[in-house]
Amino acid sequence: MASRLCKAAMLSRFNLVVIEVERLELLSTVSYREAKMRAKHYQEAKNLLKVHLLKQGYGSWSAKPPHSDNFNA
Repeated sequence: MASRLCKAAMLSRFNLVVIEVERLELLSTVSYREAKMRAKHYQEAKNLLKVHLLKQGYGSWSAKPPHSDNFNA
């Protein structure tokens, strides 16, 4: 059994929620990264956090290599 924090498990659970809320167009994502990029509210919240961190003097958001999220569930 995968960890609850495992990204593959999160993508799998995301797909279950997609089915439950009948947003079947979101099932066409081919990777975890694509699913995150298509999640409008997630991206908006992440951008607000990045701006807030900079304004508060905490520095910039650390970005990881994009290939680390390029996998399928």
